[in-house]
Amino acid sequence: MTTSWAHLVRGRAGAAFRDNVGGAVLGLATIVLAPWSLVSGWRGRWLWKPMGERTVFAAVGLLAAVILIDWGVRFFLAP
Repeated sequence: MTTSWAHLVRGRAGAAFRDNVGGAVLGLATIVLAPWSLVSGWRGRWLWKPMGERTVFAAVGLLAAVILIDWGVRFFLAP
């Protein structure tokens, strides 16, 4: 995932997704959620609407599924 993040912060999204799909998705989520969290903390209230528990659990589950599928594809279909 570190290589994927390194590509992502340098603007090479294609290379990031080639290296590790889960890392690229997590990196994109961080790029979006970090500023939202900082602004919300600075204001002392949520910028828009707080994420509910279901949304957080669904996002974590989806990310875990992406990581496991990517790992499985690389493990079982690699040359």
